[in-house]
Amino acid sequence: YFNDVRLLDTACSYNLGESERFLGDYVSDKRSDVVISTKFTLNNTTVQKERRFNPNFGGNHRKSLVENLDGSLKRLNMSYVDILYVHVYEYRTPIEEFMRSLDDVVRSGKVGILPWSIVADGFLTGKYTRESNINLKSDYRNRSIINYSKDEKNWQILDEVIAISKEINRSPVQVALNWIQQKPGITSPLIGARTVVQLEENLKSLEFK
Repeated sequence: YFNDVRLLDTACSYNLGESERFLGDYVSDKRSDVVISTKFTLNNTTVQKERRFNPNFGGNHRKSLVENLDGSLKRLNMSYVDILYVHVYEYRTPIEEFMRSLDDVVRSGKVGILPWSIVADGFLTGKYTRESNINLKSDYRNRSIINYSKDEKNWQILDEVIAISKEINRSPVQVALNWIQQKPGITSPLIGARTVVQLEENLKSLEFK
């Protein structure tokens, strides 16, 4: 292990599945010592010239989840993964089907836990405003933020988070992380820091209640 790292992450789309095969081989004799996470949603057949495009192999719908998870487990040579991420939320699959399918794979024993985006893909960090979002480019990086911004209720939640952050002299992201930590059933929030500064900022959410 490198610096005692125990969580190893991959995805069905990374290098068209080769990442999962490599990781599976690497941890084959140490499975109980590590936490394995993978992801589903992206459609590998869109970039594989030797394969015919299969619309059922991507998205959040039940068939995509079942097919991709089974494929991931086969490549990893494992009976379960500890964590399954929804790589992209595509806003087309009915939420009832989406949640039912996710619950089923957890109950089946093939998945340990399903983490969620605590700060709504960055929407609750406070860096987005009603005015600034008007100029956001409609690409895959901003898709979630643009969709969040379409619902006035989300702006009201953000307004409340910002108001609380000012009242207690904390950042919006610290307020959001602190709130989720106090929810029943939450054992360990997952953060998505890209820099040391962001990591330190997130960890400060542990300093207050």
